[in-house]
Amino acid sequence: AVGVEYGPMKMEERIELTANLDALVCCSYGLNRQEYEYILDTFDAFEEDEKLKNIGEQYEWNDAMIRKLNGEVKKMAIYYYDKITEKVKLR
Repeated sequence: AVGVEYGPMKMEERIELTANLDALVCCSYGLNRQEYEYILDTFDAFEEDEKLKNIGEQYEWNDAMIRKLNGEVKKMAIYYYDKITEKVKLR
């Protein structure tokens, strides 16, 4: 009704959107980069898996998949934080 697309999404898009959302939330709470990095570093159960980005739209959620998703999100979160804070500085 409001023109928002929805439906299955590729894992790469899910990772990017989640990392961006996490960074936006961090900024809205007023955390600086060092505080945000510290918080991200406390999540040591996350696993990185570069291959995860290549999964299409069909995947089965389980504990291992969630750890891998969060590991990939964690890698990108600071990148999005930096993009957001740079835009704010330019204003």
